[in-house]
Amino acid sequence: MGNLRDIRRRIKSVKNTSQITRAMQMVASAKMRRAQDQAVKGRPYIRALAEVLYHLQDEIDTSNSPLMQTHGGADLVLLVNTDRGLCGGLNANLIKMVREQAPENAHYITIGRKLNAALAKLNERLEATWSLTDPLSLLELKPVFDFIVQKFKAEEYGRVFVAFSGFVNTMVQKPVFRQLLPIEPEPMMNILTWYEEGKWSSCIFPRAQHRPSCYFAEGDENILLSPASVDMGGVFITPLEKDFRKIDAEHLEKILSEVCLDREKMYEIIEKLK
Repeated sequence: MGNLRDIRRRIKSVKNTSQITRAMQMVASAKMRRAQDQAVKGRPYIRALAEVLYHLQDEIDTSNSPLMQTHGGADLVLLVNTDRGLCGGLNANLIKMVREQAPENAHYITIGRKLNAALAKLNERLEATWSLTDPLSLLELKPVFDFIVQKFKAEEYGRVFVAFSGFVNTMVQKPVFRQLLPIEPEPMMNILTWYEEGKWSSCIFPRAQHRPSCYFAEGDENILLSPASVDMGGVFITPLEKDFRKIDAEHLEKILSEVCLDREKMYEIIEKLK
């Protein structure tokens, strides 16, 4: 058994190690908060931009928009991954999802280099790869977007997809696979589906437009309500308390009359389905 001096020396060593570990934890926590802020700070802007595009899409002539036109060509997948490992199943789950959902014989471009070796082992065709800095500058993404748009306009690619790990929280990142090009307009319908007594039932609500006029109004006339499937089913959800206190049956009737097809058009659709 060690003498008292050795025991004290070991206690001091453990305390020093504990202090170093605590400092490392604080640094890691700060980096995690910064990464989380980067992941979520752009979401309000993206939502607002999507709302503007949804509002304008009825006025867009798709024949004059090359990014909305369909044509032949190979499929391209933009795979967004990491440059380094030691991130759990982040990249493994992403490449697994890509193998399940990506079109056969697709070409690939990557942001991040960690999965380049995995694509090579799968004999996939890698066209280009980029490494981006942290924190990310939007200017760094311009060469990526220029490559995609130029190749799509030249009809070298008929469809472009993106695969990435969607941030849910610090413990959960969900793989996402979406089509980028051609840009597809939002469907002019809502579908409400439920399961009851061993069978599925679905209601389809055709729409005349995506947003009611009150959604874009200013001042007291503004009501932030854009009916979706649940609202069409009779349960209206208002994100803002001021709208909840203000809205009444007259408002709801006007909103539904604007976004839904009128009786005559509904009968036309029913007759065509018979």
